[in-house]
Amino acid sequence: MQPTTTPRAAATAALGEDVRMWIERQRNTPAKLSYRQIADTLSAETGVKVTREALRRWHSEPDSSTPAA
Repeated sequence: MQPTTTPRAAATAALGEDVRMWIERQRNTPAKLSYRQIADTLSAETGVKVTREALRRWHSEPDSSTPAA
């Protein structure tokens, strides 16, 4: 049996960077991409399919590299 991988972990692995930071960059481009457009881009670049709601949630979660106060 293969270990399961969450979509977020799969996206992070495929991008080679934290998916939250990647989403941040996509949102702050001059085009101001929507979460739907970002989901389409993520799918095209990595093959990882997620909903725009999942992207919004991942983007709004606290940065995992920063310890909680």
